[in-house]
Amino acid sequence: MRRKTLLLFICFGALCFNAAPATANLFDFQFGSLDSSFTYATGAFNASKNALTMGSVTRLEAPVGVAVFMPYSWGIGGDFSISMAITDIGATSADGAGTFNITDIVGDTITGGIEGVWGREGSSNSFAGTLSNVIFTDNGDKDGNFDAHFVNSVSMSFAQPSPWLGSFVELSTTGVWFGDGIDYTTNSGSAGASIVPVPAPVAVLLGILGLSVAGIKLRKFA
Repeated sequence: MRRKTLLLFICFGALCFNAAPATANLFDFQFGSLDSSFTYATGAFNASKNALTMGSVTRLEAPVGVAVFMPYSWGIGGDFSISMAITDIGATSADGAGTFNITDIVGDTITGGIEGVWGREGSSNSFAGTLSNVIFTDNGDKDGNFDAHFVNSVSMSFAQPSPWLGSFVELSTTGVWFGDGIDYTTNSGSAGASIVPVPAPVAVLLGILGLSVAGIKLRKFA
């Protein structure tokens, strides 16, 4: 009986392992020299591109590529922005939730939700959080690509279609702490994130099925 029970759990573990979805990064984005601001009365935090902003959207799933946004080139199109509500502000931490938007030179967008926690590090406010419902919308030339200023196009067609998930590699801005009761505006903000596939529900369903089968067999052998 013990041998059969052990075999059932080994089979169940193997089933879940084989059904587990891949979590390799699909693409990253990075933007630096952003304008950022905080309004204490409303708790609104915003970050956006300016003339000096440089950024990129890098495809990590084959075929690998990078779409680059260059300083002083925003006149030909493109945009980057983050809007976030800052709540539950404490002495050194605060909650943040909102959205981000990246627009290419023909009007295509990458958008998603943001949620996480801010902390104080030296003279900077730094954010650690996740992205949800990340979606590519082909509003422009309908070619399925994201087009930037130079080295200017990456395909947004992936093995797993959107929506996707993600996590922030970096989001920070210099300025006073949110709890100091002071508004601020600066051009030293930076943001970077990695996007991954949404975990498929197949593994969960197979895991439940495996437990059910194991339960039936264990009762049989009891």
